[in-house]
Amino acid sequence: MKNVFHFSFVLPFIALLVIIGIKGDALYLGVYYYLVSFAILATIFYLAKAKPAFSFAISFIYVSSVIIYMTFNWFTDKPEGLLGLGHTFSMPGFVVGLILSLIYIKRSKQESNINVFFIGALTTTIGFLINQLIICNTFFDCGAFSLL
Repeated sequence: MKNVFHFSFVLPFIALLVIIGIKGDALYLGVYYYLVSFAILATIFYLAKAKPAFSFAISFIYVSSVIIYMTFNWFTDKPEGLLGLGHTFSMPGFVVGLILSLIYIKRSKQESNINVFFIGALTTTIGFLINQLIICNTFFDCGAFSLL
C-alpha cells in the first residue's frame, strides 16, 4: 500500500508554534491564523494526494515566510502593525503557486523527491512574492517589504 498522505509537513508548523510560544506573535495575528493556515494546507495536501516531499516543501516555505516577517518586527525599533495583514493578503498568490505546482507535478509525472520538493518550493515562493509585490505596494505599507 502506497502512503499518499504523510505527516512530515507537520514538523515546520510545530517549530513555528514553539517559536511563537517562546518569542511571541510578532505579526499580531493570533495563533488561530497559523492553525487555520495549517488546516487549509493539510486539506489541500490530502485532497491532492500530494507527495510527502511536496507537502514538506510547502509547509517549510510557509513557515519560512512567517518567520521572515516576524524577524523584521522582532529586530526593529518600530514594529509594523500592518505587516501581518501584508502576509495574510499575500497568501492567495501562495495558494495559486501551490496549485500550479501540483498540476505541473501531476502532469509531468515527477517521481524524484528532490524535484518535487524544489518545484513546489519555487512556484509557491514565486506566487507569494508576486502577490506580496502587488499588495505591499498598492493596498498596504508593509515596511521594508514595500518597494515604494
